[in-house]
Amino acid sequence: MGRKSPQVAEWFHSVSNADEEHRLTQEEVAMRKREARERCLALRSSLDPAYRIAADRDISRHVLESSPFASSPALLTYLSMPGEVDTRAIIAAALEAAKVVALPRCVPGRRMEWHVVTSLDGLVRSRFGVEEPDGDPATLLDSSLMGQALALVPGLAFDRSGHRLGYGGGYYDVFLSSFEGATLGLCRTEQLADSLASAGLVTCLDLPVGAVATPAGILRL
Repeated sequence: MGRKSPQVAEWFHSVSNADEEHRLTQEEVAMRKREARERCLALRSSLDPAYRIAADRDISRHVLESSPFASSPALLTYLSMPGEVDTRAIIAAALEAAKVVALPRCVPGRRMEWHVVTSLDGLVRSRFGVEEPDGDPATLLDSSLMGQALALVPGLAFDRSGHRLGYGGGYYDVFLSSFEGATLGLCRTEQLADSLASAGLVTCLDLPVGAVATPAGILRL
């Protein structure tokens, strides 16, 4: 079985601000994020498929055994695309446990609406290539559950402070800015950095998650 590559962690370390007097401009941060996304996507694609399956199985197990999952009546989760940490086993377990499960639908204004699902049938493909609910207002999540929910958050990379490198759309940044429930990032070991901030990849809009689930366990922050 293939194992992990140190490429991304080494790159994050190599671009850490060696010159502490140099403050990155917004343009430099944006450029650095673009480069980091390209490197993270390349690394993710290079991971051995058998290793990814095993790592994702371990991540799912840690999520399902966690206290936030046990105590939350509702699960807000992305439906994983190829290459992302697989969420299907978690979704299936949440439905079997009679939890309310909601998937996001991207709407104008970089917002996500959360729609309750009882299966993964009947989803539609968005302009981003993501399978999402069809937008029926009758399936919108009851807002009273938002503060009690556990949200699973995707990312190309996370760090040990809970900061994440997303895809650049800003949807989860907007969501995290107002969400009051528990948040849990899903991250393979290869995509975990010591500090994204020291690599110039964190701005005031980049809010951290509360914990990160990895194949080795959950980092509580």
